[in-house]
Amino acid sequence: MRKKYQKGPRPHFLIMVNRKAANFNERSVDQLTKAIHNFGGFYTIENPKSADELLRQTQLACGLKHRHRRLPAYMTRRGKVTSLVAAGGDGTVNLVARVALAAELPMGILPLGKNNDIARALYPSLNLKHSINAITKRKFRHIDTMTVDGQLVVGSMSVGLLVNLQKELDSNSWPRFSFRRATLGAKIADDTKAQRVTLKLDSFRFDVQPTILNVNLLPYTLGLNLSPTSLFDDQQAEIVFDVGCSNQILGDYIRQIYKGNYLYGSEIRLFSGSSIHLSLIGKQKVLIDGERVRLSIDKMIMKIGEKQLKVFS
Repeated sequence: MRKKYQKGPRPHFLIMVNRKAANFNERSVDQLTKAIHNFGGFYTIENPKSADELLRQTQLACGLKHRHRRLPAYMTRRGKVTSLVAAGGDGTVNLVARVALAAELPMGILPLGKNNDIARALYPSLNLKHSINAITKRKFRHIDTMTVDGQLVVGSMSVGLLVNLQKELDSNSWPRFSFRRATLGAKIADDTKAQRVTLKLDSFRFDVQPTILNVNLLPYTLGLNLSPTSLFDDQQAEIVFDVGCSNQILGDYIRQIYKGNYLYGSEIRLFSGSSIHLSLIGKQKVLIDGERVRLSIDKMIMKIGEKQLKVFS
């Protein structure tokens, strides 16, 4: 799909910065603001202290909530916000995307997180020059989204193994050697209780008890290219799940995916679909765009691409 160019008056970028992001540094933000200044744009930087504050400040700046509160003079002098930028990891991108969708504004990503799965899928590389160039050129494309229990999903949702793997990697890095990645995957699989799941994908129904279950709109989860066939605007999601695999097989799957040479088959399967019905046992903790979240429901209907997000890329 051909990219569209954001037209209109002198642009005003609202840059939402997560200083707690794993790879945050001031120099990266300075490079972005310098580039915006050089082509004659305006920018406002906000440094919220929490996720709730980030969401609230972004909504206020875009005129979505708290209309009785006046914007600071330094912001109103620059005119109406025309674009958003998420400077952080996937969790920050998800929060800013919620407002971008509601305000119908395009957004850019300055990838400063640990995995940067969303940016990894949309940019040629995680080199900041690529993201800064995309933001300042203001050419955007539409990407699919979905909602789970009222929560936006931009990149992926995970149940089971990858939720526990993220918890393990939260304070650690991936092992350097591939055999250790397999050992880590097998260990996490052993600690993950397989849950009975009823999955309906378009007209197909599966009753399975997987240890790993992933729904991908974009290819990456935890830096792993789980779903190489995922496209950003095809109104399809890719579903990955295992069929009663041993811990050893799951560990080897993690190793092979990390290396980028796994072929899906009968043991671990990959399907595509536009409508997903998912029934779990109990209210599960899931991974949505890199953040662990506990669902308030156990039956979900996910329709892909009903709302599309505008992303500079």
